[in-house]
Amino acid sequence: MIAWFLALLWLLPRPVAGPALENVAVLRSQPSLKYSGWVGRWQLDSCVSTLRTLGLHPEVVGADELLGVHARLLVLANTRCMSAVEVDAVRAFYRRGGAILATYLSSYRNEKNQAVGAGNHFQLADLLGCDVYSWASGPGVCSVLKPMHRPGIELGRNTAMLVRPTGGAVLATWEGQPDVSSAAVVMRPRVIYVGEDLFVPDNCGSGQVKRYLASLLDRLGVHRRPVAGWDKTVEHLDVPFPAGAPVPPATGPEIRVGLDDVPALSTDQAEVVGTFVQVQRRGHWVEVPSVRLPQVTRIEYLSTVLRQPMLVGYAGHRQAFRARSPVTLRPVGHSYLVLAGRHANGTGALRAYRGEMVVDGRASGLGLVNVLPLESYTAGVVPNEMGPLFPPQALAAMAVVARTFALSHLRRHEDQGYDVCATVHCQVYGGMLSEWESTNQAVAETQGVVAYSGDRPADTTFHACCGGIGDAIQNVWERPPVSYLGGYVDGPGDRPDLSSEEAFRSFIDGQSEAYCSTSARFRWTARYTYPELDGIFRRVDGLPRIGHVLALNVLGRSPGGRVQTLEIVGTEGRAEVHKDAIRWLWSGGHVGTGGLQSTLFYIDSDANGVTLHGGGWGHGVGMCQEGAGGMARAGFDWKAIIEHY
Repeated sequence: MIAWFLALLWLLPRPVAGPALENVAVLRSQPSLKYSGWVGRWQLDSCVSTLRTLGLHPEVVGADELLGVHARLLVLANTRCMSAVEVDAVRAFYRRGGAILATYLSSYRNEKNQAVGAGNHFQLADLLGCDVYSWASGPGVCSVLKPMHRPGIELGRNTAMLVRPTGGAVLATWEGQPDVSSAAVVMRPRVIYVGEDLFVPDNCGSGQVKRYLASLLDRLGVHRRPVAGWDKTVEHLDVPFPAGAPVPPATGPEIRVGLDDVPALSTDQAEVVGTFVQVQRRGHWVEVPSVRLPQVTRIEYLSTVLRQPMLVGYAGHRQAFRARSPVTLRPVGHSYLVLAGRHANGTGALRAYRGEMVVDGRASGLGLVNVLPLESYTAGVVPNEMGPLFPPQALAAMAVVARTFALSHLRRHEDQGYDVCATVHCQVYGGMLSEWESTNQAVAETQGVVAYSGDRPADTTFHACCGGIGDAIQNVWERPPVSYLGGYVDGPGDRPDLSSEEAFRSFIDGQSEAYCSTSARFRWTARYTYPELDGIFRRVDGLPRIGHVLALNVLGRSPGGRVQTLEIVGTEGRAEVHKDAIRWLWSGGHVGTGGLQSTLFYIDSDANGVTLHGGGWGHGVGMCQEGAGGMARAGFDWKAIIEHY
């Protein structure tokens, strides 16, 4: 009987073993993870998961293991701040015949988060075939990746590194990017660089993104065995906030923070509360005060001529609720909401927020307002406005400044239905995904501390780097003087008068003992040809048309050295721009990324263009963040830092 059974087994068809999955190395950079924290570890896991879905066998390795791994491809997934050892290991891998796929900030800055060379460059620029010239953020700037001969790919985060090819071929550009020399994807032999990280959860769930990643892997000669359904869109709504990490105290007055509009929204488990919320029961719509849902795959605003506009939430393809706008989403099961602003292709900015979210239907889709306690809000600001690796006393000073700034600017956006926005116009607020243990600790240690002027919260404005000297508020904006915002010298000695060109040039070109002197932005140089200036100024809303630029002239300086009036001379006229508005000439006349680093500069001109020699980064009023770091390293506590600025 046993012999008969074995013979039967022998006659049965046996599975044919396919080739093993191809090994892919993913670099684990300790300096990079140091600067990206728990979010960086989460995103690295996302990269590994995506590579598996694409039919590969990823192996996460350190620099010391790289040359010992048997892999045709090395992936650098947003691997910033690489050490010299890691850079050398990557070069050795390439020399050995390996291929490289790098994304976003890979090889940007060194392991101490310092600029490479005379400016901000990729350490592997020669290998990548391109180099960075600007970081960009915001809708319309880097929202849509435009591959050659393919439909555009709408990405989730609206953020990217803008690069110029230095020997590589351009595979894709950014839709609407005015700089025609800018590239989004660059390829040279066995190397591809992508200006945004396609492996992050905001992007990698999209089937369209996975298909494009697959095409890049094919170009690099990597053999894949994808799993079934690999190119389908999958929702990513799991945010692994580390257990045991400090949580900011949920105290203080409520702050309403206006976020970017989104076309549609998905969310993890939440309670939906509104004035007219309906759910389906036995085939009929029934009004309820609220409804708890395990997951809402999509919330959208439906407005037609024949029906009253409604917010509609779906669970899969089934309508889970409908409501009149607005509704409030409250977290269920944990202390934060996980949201994703979904595009049609499945990408979308994945975010997590403490407090509640008010969702309102608008012509552009959905408007979002995060309502949360002051301390929770402060925890979402500090790591975005000051690096989480700054000294603890500098972070504590930043917590007090951010908390006070919010209270002194309440109802700044009252006509838009909230108190403050989440951008540089107010304070950069990133929600829970941007929180760090160090910054949450600073918020907790200074809980409730506010800087007052008389009986009101002070106007605690701040900026990145003063360049060695701060200026009075009336010299930067059209504002009346404020006694505690009158300018300062950022170090020992008396404040000099830099209103003359000779004194200012001597200050910029000379040595300095400023607290912020170790910053990469302390001194800078920018070169522009006259045709480049033509293109820059042509995009500025409201600037008179003056023909082709012939000259830039400084017509006046403040005692703090900042340019008060810049004259632009052209073939058909001239224009004058004043004070801090000068910075935004370089960003289309709007406050945002891409503006000139500061107005603390002088100009050298020649027949082909101008060279700006400057100092600092930002407007120069109030607390210098780099200076606060320098003071903390010199032994000053947060109270002394705030008093100084």
